[in-house]
Amino acid sequence: MMKFLGKILKETLALVLSAILALVLLAAIALIVARALEEKNAVRTPREAVLVFDLSCEIPDAPVDAGLLGPFLTKGEMGSRIPLSSVTTALARAAEDSRIKALLILGAGPDLPEAGLSTVAELRAALTDFKKSGKPVYAFLEDAGMRDYALASAADHVWMQPLSTLGLEGFSIERLYFGEAFGEYGVGVQTASAGKYKSAPDSFALDHMRPEDREQMSAFLADAWNAWAAMVSQSRPVEEEKLKALSQNEGALTAVEAQEAQLVDRIAYRDELVEEMTTIAGKNADGSSFSQTDLRDYAQEELPHLQNRIGGENNVVAVEYVEGDIVSGEGDWFEAGADRIVRDLEDLAADDSVKAVVLRVNSPGGDALAAERIRRAVELLGKKKAVVVSMGRLAASGGYWVSAPARRIVAEESTLTGSIGVFSLFVDVEKLSGKIGVHADGVATGPYAGMYSLFRHKDEKQMALARRTVDGVYERFLAIVAEGRSLEAAAVADLAQGRIWSGHAAVANRLADEIGSLDDAIGIAADFAGISDYRVEDVPISLSFADEIHVLLHARADASGVTALPRKIRSVAEELGKTNLFARLPFFTEGQW
Repeated sequence: MMKFLGKILKETLALVLSAILALVLLAAIALIVARALEEKNAVRTPREAVLVFDLSCEIPDAPVDAGLLGPFLTKGEMGSRIPLSSVTTALARAAEDSRIKALLILGAGPDLPEAGLSTVAELRAALTDFKKSGKPVYAFLEDAGMRDYALASAADHVWMQPLSTLGLEGFSIERLYFGEAFGEYGVGVQTASAGKYKSAPDSFALDHMRPEDREQMSAFLADAWNAWAAMVSQSRPVEEEKLKALSQNEGALTAVEAQEAQLVDRIAYRDELVEEMTTIAGKNADGSSFSQTDLRDYAQEELPHLQNRIGGENNVVAVEYVEGDIVSGEGDWFEAGADRIVRDLEDLAADDSVKAVVLRVNSPGGDALAAERIRRAVELLGKKKAVVVSMGRLAASGGYWVSAPARRIVAEESTLTGSIGVFSLFVDVEKLSGKIGVHADGVATGPYAGMYSLFRHKDEKQMALARRTVDGVYERFLAIVAEGRSLEAAAVADLAQGRIWSGHAAVANRLADEIGSLDDAIGIAADFAGISDYRVEDVPISLSFADEIHVLLHARADASGVTALPRKIRSVAEELGKTNLFARLPFFTEGQW
């Protein structure tokens, strides 16, 4: 018997060692190939070149460390992404780089993917600084939308392809409602919410938009429209009222009509654009087009002779990103995982070289308990170092929750923020299962035991407990805002109620301090820390090896296709399975602003 066990042990050990050796060998091969690909794909800017900024790329807030397999991902989902800070840094460097002779913006057609007016405002500020160098900025549009035109309008020369259309349809927010369908199929939905404007549960319980929700959405979109019109009229000789009339009466303009309205300077084909760019920077190496470098390649090029968000060696302003749904645990790379963010904030608190921290928030909120964990970490960090919040496109509900303790809050005009409210949501299939002859039965020690079962509709006593829990968390949310913003409790209660606010309205109501960009927030944080010579360090989201494999094998499908809704439903189902207590915006919401 001992001999047999010894043999089994030896074979098992050999198998384990072989597996470990195979993994090490695989990692080594991947590293060698990755480095070879990195060297092969390295792009150097020619002596004279036009910097090309293609707006079809996705511009998220948070940078992602793609890890070992990064070079393999450049053609997939990760390759189409360039973080906002990389864009603004690249434009600042290009302004000083003698090799860069001009900047060319290529329209996304039909509109900027996954970017809102807040991102446009940040990019316009960077373009304004670039133009101070005296280098010309061109924009070439093909079927432009509201957001990419708002950016392109900041160019010195706005060109448009002859058969293109400039969409001026306005902004919209649309939500899905499953109440009728759930009722038809026997799916029960019970909700408990705090705040008359807290509309997130409505998607599951109703089949239409409530008047309160319509009121707040309309007010927000009106502010978003005003922000857009102010951007365009600042750059083009067209008054805001004229822009509104064009949107209301026309909806879209042909290239000729856009030129007549002074929104476009020249109608031209792409070959004419190439000819113009060639006069500025000459031809490329093979003579097929003009000499150029893509902004994504340029952002990765090491230029030691130029500043790259670098200043004082021991004075650091760190930027931590809260982007995506706030969830418990580590979260996926596109989520704001509480464990990861709290760990980052604790590390920043312990790092003596970090003098101040900017928390960049672009989140609709999520798990209320996860948001509280992050908020507490922000509060503790603020006792050691200056903490400033920079709000992106969304900083609502749980996104506002984590922002409240900051020493200062900087928002964009069109930031969607506020939504100070809490809700619980319970879904059951008691009727549905009964229809197909499946019945659940059992025993419990008390009236609340088993209340979270998927097969039981909650009784009034159980729902009363849910409402007490929600009301208690809501009161805590109000107290957090009152303390963080130095407001009276009654004033916060009036501003809360789950209502959304634009950045403009948030400043007016003292929920934010000022309108500004991420760079503005960085400057404020440095001032609070009393440093003038400093470097900025982004804290990237690191992909796990599993994340890398997932991204490599499952590059993003067309988000507007038939797979989008099932994918969203799966995501929501996973979120509902993790918690019943939320501080977040509605799940099924689409919109352009």
